[in-house]
Amino acid sequence: MSYIKDTFYQHNKALINCFMTEFSPHLKFTFTELDRYWKDKIDWEKLIQFTICLHDYGKLNVAWQKPMKEFQNCKTATYNSAEMLAHTDYNDDTDRELAKKCRIKNKPPHAGIGAMQAYEILFDSHSQDIAKAVSNAILKHHSIETKSFADFYIPQTHLKEIKLLFEEYKFKSEFITKEKGELLDDILPSNEREWILYFFIVRILRLCDQKATKCLEKYYKS
Repeated sequence: MSYIKDTFYQHNKALINCFMTEFSPHLKFTFTELDRYWKDKIDWEKLIQFTICLHDYGKLNVAWQKPMKEFQNCKTATYNSAEMLAHTDYNDDTDRELAKKCRIKNKPPHAGIGAMQAYEILFDSHSQDIAKAVSNAILKHHSIETKSFADFYIPQTHLKEIKLLFEEYKFKSEFITKEKGELLDDILPSNEREWILYFFIVRILRLCDQKATKCLEKYYKS
């Protein structure tokens, strides 16, 4: 297992480019059928881009960034600590001890924070059904067992890259930057169409995450 360092912005931009290249051109029929099933015309492509932008929002948490920055600083003397990391330069064959020293495995989970933020935005701008489907795609994009978010604090200095993404794709939001962790049981899908949309979005999100992480140089275009 190995990773290449990328910033929060680079990672999300690569995912969106992966989606637009590998998936979106083949989804016209699917989007039409979703409109018919939903009995509404929705910009599903934009909704997936929104999901991608927030899927790693929890990585901006101070407690998540701190061990990652410490690790990357030990790996690269020229590392710019102002960057918000999505991944570090990590090779499982050579970096286990350094990762242990920097307590990388002790960083808090991140998926639930983005799920909560997405739900708050989409509940107001779209509908509860869509808010539940998207937030659960984010909540469970690493594990279907995830049901909560951890305590988090995201200072204003950490928001630069997410704000840049939101500006580029014309999303508007006031970001939640500090909360005590809690269960998210009340946002779990509760009807058929919430589950159908969840399964559709979470699969695309997971595939784009895997492809873009593995081939950053292919999909990242500033």
